[in-house]
Amino acid sequence: MHTLADAIRFILRDGVNQPGEPTLVSLTLRQLAVCGVAMAIAIAIALPVGVGLGHLRRGSFAAINLANIGRA
Repeated sequence: MHTLADAIRFILRDGVNQPGEPTLVSLTLRQLAVCGVAMAIAIAIALPVGVGLGHLRRGSFAAINLANIGRA
C-alpha cells in the first residue's frame, strides 16, 4: 500500500537510481526556462509590431489573417 510513496519517489528520481542523472523535476524546470525565453523573444517582437499597426490603423487585414493562419 505504498503506491503513492513509490510514485513520488519515481517522479523525483525520474525512474533511475543512478547519481548524476537528471530528475523529472530538473528537466521540467529546464523546459520551463526554455519556454520562458521563447515567450520573451516573441513578446519583444510582436508587441512593438502590434502597437505600430494599431497606431497606424493599417495592415489590420494582413495581421488578422496571419493570426488566423497561426491559430490553424
